[in-house]
Amino acid sequence: MFGNVSLNNNLNSLKSPNQSSQIVIGGCCPTTSNLIENNFINITIPGISGDAMWVGSTNSTANNNVVQAPAGGGGLYFNAPLLNSSGNTTCFSSTCSAGWPTTITGNVTINGNLSVNGSFSATSKSFKIDDPLDPANKFLYHNSVESPEMLNMYNGVVRLNSRGRAEVTLPAYFGALNEHFPYQLTSIGRFAPVYIAREIKNNRFVIAGGHPGTRVSWQVTGVRKEPYARSHRIQPEEDKPESERGHYLHPGGVYDESN
Repeated sequence: MFGNVSLNNNLNSLKSPNQSSQIVIGGCCPTTSNLIENNFINITIPGISGDAMWVGSTNSTANNNVVQAPAGGGGLYFNAPLLNSSGNTTCFSSTCSAGWPTTITGNVTINGNLSVNGSFSATSKSFKIDDPLDPANKFLYHNSVESPEMLNMYNGVVRLNSRGRAEVTLPAYFGALNEHFPYQLTSIGRFAPVYIAREIKNNRFVIAGGHPGTRVSWQVTGVRKEPYARSHRIQPEEDKPESERGHYLHPGGVYDESN
């Protein structure tokens, strides 16, 4: 079964033969072989309170299906071990379960906000906007800055006072969120041997060493330290599992192992 399915008619024919509150998709018998793949299954039938999707076969393959069911419904359920099962998701109203990892091949467009309560990885991350110089005819793309650490970046420009010093005040949450602070300073308009006269304390640090009135560009980075970040550090390099060795995420750009 492929494609999009809206289960909002034929209530009796969709009920399980042995569970009146269940829906059967794809066979009733252990000897039946079924392939259920790439479906968006929208269940709008009132009175379905059991399992939103029930495959009555021990010989089924179910991949990349999304089941949208009314709030208070059952789950995405297979009553026997499948030959293959991956990427299946069940949603009840606006809440989706995290039963299986989902794999989507092709382009996906989301017109709205995407919230990920967990980690997110991609081969390339960028923004796409209307080009400010020609918004009617061009797009503008920028890549994101990458790091093996969870870095936050803060920057600004200050003017040195009559003593050749300036105090920079960071956001109130800075110290609670960050640790390990590299600094960068650059004088603007003239040379000045500026330096960090006092490191960050109580979300403030002091720049000194320049002529009065000199403007100084500053940048501070911090590594996130809140509980989630501490417990979810990425490992920059990891061995591929046995099943993926010898295979590539992007076969068109296979590396020359001699390099």
